Amino acid sequence: MKYYYYGSANYIELEDDEKIIEKPVELGDKLLVPGDFVKKIGEKERSSFEMQEGYFLKYMGYVESEYGKDLLFGTNVISADTRRFYYSFAYIDKNTLLVQGNQTGFWDIRVEKLEVFKDVEMKYIHRQLSFI
Repeated sequence: MKYYYYGSANYIELEDDEKIIEKPVELGDKLLVPGDFVKKIGEKERSSFEMQEGYFLKYMGYVESEYGKDLLFGTNVISADTRRFYYSFAYIDKNTLLVQGNQTGFWDIRVEKLEVFKDVEMKYIHRQLSFI
């Protein structure tokens, strides 16, 4: 497992033999189930994470390491890219996630209410354009 950060997001790359624990997790006022989509996590502008218009995070499950539990999210983009990169959020408790946004610090996301979508429009691209 490799950790990356870019801008205001964390990413995890999993090796082929590493498995995602595909179990629900309590987040805010919801039970988030693998396959659920969210547009925004957190209520306050300075301490939330929101996808651009038309894009959603897809909860995949979580991984555990010596650092704790990281929630993993894909997106509503289907790509021919086979790399296993995921948005990641360190899970502190059902109301608190942690993100390393740059080289010098972390910020917390406080989650009281979560809007969950079961079905969203999928987008198709040939290859993910990425910084990695």
